[in-house]
Amino acid sequence: MPEYKYDERLKLEREFTQPPASLFKEVGFDPKPHAGIKHYRRYFPDELENCKDEKGEKLVESPFLVEEIRRAKTVKSGGLLAGLFGGGNADEGGEMAMQEVGQFKGLVRCYSEELKQKRKADLNRATADVRAYLKQIYDFECAPKRFEFDFNRLNMEKIEDDIDSLDKGLKELKTLITEAGLDKLKIYQQLSTLVYDQQLARKLSETTKCKVRVYILEGFNFAQRDLFSLSDPYLIVKCGKTIYNEQKDYQLDTSEPKFFKAYDFTVDFPGAPLVEIEAYDYDDFFGDDIIGITHIDLDDRFFSQNWQAIDSKPIEYRDLYASSSTITQGVVKCWVEINQNDSKKANKEATNIAPQPVEDFEVRIVIWKGENIEARDWEGTSDVFFRCFFDPE
Repeated sequence: MPEYKYDERLKLEREFTQPPASLFKEVGFDPKPHAGIKHYRRYFPDELENCKDEKGEKLVESPFLVEEIRRAKTVKSGGLLAGLFGGGNADEGGEMAMQEVGQFKGLVRCYSEELKQKRKADLNRATADVRAYLKQIYDFECAPKRFEFDFNRLNMEKIEDDIDSLDKGLKELKTLITEAGLDKLKIYQQLSTLVYDQQLARKLSETTKCKVRVYILEGFNFAQRDLFSLSDPYLIVKCGKTIYNEQKDYQLDTSEPKFFKAYDFTVDFPGAPLVEIEAYDYDDFFGDDIIGITHIDLDDRFFSQNWQAIDSKPIEYRDLYASSSTITQGVVKCWVEINQNDSKKANKEATNIAPQPVEDFEVRIVIWKGENIEARDWEGTSDVFFRCFFDPE
């Protein structure tokens, strides 16, 4: 969030610190200081699936196995007529080809009693280390409050029978750690990593209803689809049966469209549909042309431990692709949030991401006088006049 300080020279409050522009993007604006709307959000100039954190771990680490589903297809012999009317077969000289007809996405786990016991021992040992570490911190008089938590609730002896109690205990521990200002120690993440397999198996066996919110800021380098001018882009945003069509808000002749809108969807996990962001070029007389499309896999994010650990989801740059080319047709800047329907975040209003409105100003330059102007006329004088140029960039 921006920090404001009173400027004695200008006699007003102004922002005095900004995070590095190479890491954070400015989102929204404050109509007055301390309005609490404007903020700076971490961004990655790529799709999150391709990005890593400072530890080298992927931000979206999908736990799933994805395999192509293929079907054998006979390429029939016998020329064009045979192909049209069904003549020929593989035995008579035709060839067999494999055609992709879909994808299998699932989870494969191999368990052993030895590894199970080791996992229990690892969590119990980590819990003891955390308890000792927190006690050491809170032995100092400067501790803001006493840290009280029953670590016996994280005992792994009956994890398979009481995973709900373990989840609840971990969430309460996370809240206490955050309130104590110790969230940067990543204690919660270390403990939850040890029980991730059990949590994931349980999540996959039950239905979780969530609200998905997609924020789309702007685009750049949109491909030209009109013959003599830039495209007139607009978006269609889909997830399952919910479709937002922004055709009426197309933008005239630009490769750098500004959107600044949020879109809400209700989905069930596992098995949530993809989010599809489609960019089109509007045309008055002929059909609108597709510029490009990008897909966001929600299951990969919802079940990704790394992505779930990010409190403020970062902005990502997603490439748009068309079936006619392997080259990107433009980029959209966006971020995605997923919250369970019964959570406080799911019921919050969308963040105000509208940019500062464009305002008209009159700029007046007063040239009062000139001094020491070199003479250019033969009689030792100059007939002086001035020209002023305004560069809008």
